[in-house]
Amino acid sequence: MEIITYYKKIENVSVVEVEPDTFNNNLPLIIFLHEFGCQKDTHLDEAKQIAKNGYRVLLPDAVFHGDHALAELENSNPLKKMEKIDSIYCQTAENIYKILMAEQLVRKNKGYGVGLLGISMGGCSVLHHIVDRKHPFVKAAVVIIASPYWANHLRQAANELPELREFLSEQLINHVSKIEPAHFIKNVKDLPLMFQNGLSDKLVPIEDVRRGFKEYKANYKLKNRLELIEFENVGHECLPEMIDNAINWFNVHLASKSMP
Repeated sequence: MEIITYYKKIENVSVVEVEPDTFNNNLPLIIFLHEFGCQKDTHLDEAKQIAKNGYRVLLPDAVFHGDHALAELENSNPLKKMEKIDSIYCQTAENIYKILMAEQLVRKNKGYGVGLLGISMGGCSVLHHIVDRKHPFVKAAVVIIASPYWANHLRQAANELPELREFLSEQLINHVSKIEPAHFIKNVKDLPLMFQNGLSDKLVPIEDVRRGFKEYKANYKLKNRLELIEFENVGHECLPEMIDNAINWFNVHLASKSMP
């Protein structure tokens, strides 16, 4: 099976589209969000692996990243965009909605479901999107090295990464603590949702992931639609096994789904 890659814009959002050469509009769609400091094609190899399993994959640039980067930030210090992390989380989540609405118009047969996959910062945007419940076509999600407790992520980053400390003010962290998905977990009920995290992750402590998982689980009647996979001796990184697990999750919860 040949995999085809396109660089394009959807509603002014720069994306890479990766899909099998079958040109089948009925293939399930995965939107794959990258981490801080990366860009849309950072995980192109992983996207091709997903596409080989019968999915279309869209990889958008996050806000203030890739084609959406601001010259004044990048020219002074690329890490300075951390000062806008609240906007990055929320506006990138909003871009998921814009992409899906555009896809709905183009793919008029509506014969596919949608899965969301996010790593670190991208996982935070995924969690924000699903608590908003804006788009009914999202049928499954996988979050890698992220939790709904954004403010603690930032505090951990300031403690562990001195180069970020000057960009993470207490005012910013306090603001983020008020808008993080942890406050809206009750909005998510029975959406197939997988978390994956390393036990040695110092930026996203496993305790936060476990706490979030427990809170989500309290809302679920269908407990098999929620899963947490932990990795021993693994820090803040995405392993190939995590992508394999994501594909398996989508195969179970998404591939047989169709849009209403």
